[in-house]
Amino acid sequence: MLISDRARQETLYGDFIEQASKTYADALEHNIENAVQLAPLSTLVNRIRLFAPEKIVETSEAVLFKTMEAYLAPNIKVRDFHDPGRGRNLDILREFSAACRKELQSMSLAKE
Repeated sequence: MLISDRARQETLYGDFIEQASKTYADALEHNIENAVQLAPLSTLVNRIRLFAPEKIVETSEAVLFKTMEAYLAPNIKVRDFHDPGRGRNLDILREFSAACRKELQSMSLAKE
């Protein structure tokens, strides 16, 4: 049971990271044209809400909100990524990834 739960979570968290990365990159360079641009990421957040611990839910929601903010903010270009002030804000998945790693590690320890 734990193995299938862990595999399901690894897949979902990986899918979220992939979709969030793509959507956030799009948000940095474009303004939102319609809500459909956020639908895939929002769908994954809602799937995460079904079974993930609260910290993972909170951090996935934060990624969604930061992505929405990026769509509403002025666009930036790739050359702007070298700006030290901006570079620190571009890794919106750091907390989510850390929370997932902690959860998956605790599942491994529980299995032993």
